[in-house]
Amino acid sequence: MLPNFLIIGEARCGTTALWHFLRQHPDVYMSAQKEPQFFALNGRRADFRGPGDASLNCVEDYNEYEQLFNNVRGRPAIGEASTWYLSSSNAALAINQLIPDIKLIAILRDPVERAFSHYLLNKKRALEKLPTFHEAMFMEEKRIRELWSPRFHYKKRGFYFKHIGHYLTLFPRDRIKVYLYEDFVNNSDAMFSDIFNYLGVEPLRVDVRERIHDSRLPRSKTLDRIVRNGHALTRALKPLLPPNLRHRVKQAVGDLNRWRPRLSASDREKFITIYQHDILQLSALLKRDLSMWLEA
Repeated sequence: MLPNFLIIGEARCGTTALWHFLRQHPDVYMSAQKEPQFFALNGRRADFRGPGDASLNCVEDYNEYEQLFNNVRGRPAIGEASTWYLSSSNAALAINQLIPDIKLIAILRDPVERAFSHYLLNKKRALEKLPTFHEAMFMEEKRIRELWSPRFHYKKRGFYFKHIGHYLTLFPRDRIKVYLYEDFVNNSDAMFSDIFNYLGVEPLRVDVRERIHDSRLPRSKTLDRIVRNGHALTRALKPLLPPNLRHRVKQAVGDLNRWRPRLSASDREKFITIYQHDILQLSALLKRDLSMWLEA
């Protein structure tokens, strides 16, 4: 058994949330393992050498990939989500050769904001050692040469027109659904309705208020560990509060302990120029106004 649709990216654009919420639909099967990256590897070993790369859980073997979908029973929509696929030089051709009639879904975000959010997430996970986003962006080519995994490819992954264009040389336009992060944030009902229609399943109302993969940084790492672990905080609150209120208090404490660094105006202005031509081409391709991505 193989999937009949793929979420091909991009990272920090809502793809994990999309995977999470699609799993709630009774007619949609999403592989329990997110990010198998099978088509990006295309039969190669995952030999990446950046911080934490040795622990990446990628699927290299075809039989192992098939096993991700062994539990499918009577579901018309079968998918997986791997955020390396969109910017990969291997994935589009590998997908086309194995599943040429596949349906593809991509979510895109302002490429500078996406890169900065990705940097913050890696900082939160203690993978990114460089102290500034500016340094990380300009170290990228060296890191790629040194075989760091795509989760450190902040800049490269933002050239969406180039990446989508590569897929369009292999797949018809109606096989690739492209959404914007703004669609997810501002009009999620319409976006999910369109996705369900595309996948051929009944529309289902999705509650998107749950925060997935929060990239905010903790003010206190000790308090963050207590909140994430939950046991000590839950024990302290148990005799005082009912279960639903305990969860809300835990969430509130976690929110108060987190902050989001701001992208500097100078960095934004500098990196917008890198993407400007690609954004304009993407805007014409999608027939979407992307002028907000060009604002300094």
